[in-house]
Amino acid sequence: MAGDADFQPTRWSLIASLRSGSGEQERAAREQLCAAYWYPLYAYVRRSGHNAEEARDLTQEFFARLLSKNLFALAERKRGKLRNFLLSALQRFLRDEWRKDQRLKRGGGVAVLSIDEVVAEERYAQEPLDPRTPEAIYERRWALLLIERTLLALRDDYAAAGKAEIFAALKGHLELDGDEGSAALAGARIGLDAAAARMAVSRLRRRYRDRLLREVATSMDAQTESEVDEEIDALFRALS
Repeated sequence: MAGDADFQPTRWSLIASLRSGSGEQERAAREQLCAAYWYPLYAYVRRSGHNAEEARDLTQEFFARLLSKNLFALAERKRGKLRNFLLSALQRFLRDEWRKDQRLKRGGGVAVLSIDEVVAEERYAQEPLDPRTPEAIYERRWALLLIERTLLALRDDYAAAGKAEIFAALKGHLELDGDEGSAALAGARIGLDAAAARMAVSRLRRRYRDRLLREVATSMDAQTESEVDEEIDALFRALS
């Protein structure tokens, strides 16, 4: 749950569990990594020119090989970001291994990642038309997922504190240059006067920034504040 965010495993600690953990630890780490990364990689495959069925099969096969060949063991924090490692591995897979094995039956065994094609395509259909490269779109999708996780964690924080109504009313006013008048109207709907609404919005923005910093730090296993700052800058560049 969101209240345990300080103790959530980082992506690199999940990889450590894949390398040396127990069977249960490995299973949990595998599920978390697959859940975190499957959609940006699926969207990359789709943007690279593959149809929905091909993208589903390719993404599933990529994760199957990634795990069966223990390719995560090649990932090291000092070599850079995990999402970049995964994208490079996927690009090699699409270029070489899949072409070499395309005559074989797709999957070749039990899938380690089950992709619902309908769900995947519903998400993909919501992607805006974008002339940028698949690589740039992959970065943008990753940034959006970080923000989505931040908002979900913040929502859970407010719900746990009995303030779900406040979050639901004011979440649309997280932008720093948001209209104070509309924020006051939103606050009035839940019984807040203008001053209380402004204070609630300010508090929400502050907690959002704190949550985003924690989410970014967790996603990259940051060791210093400068690393987090650099990643935040990269996140917003990807969204621009």
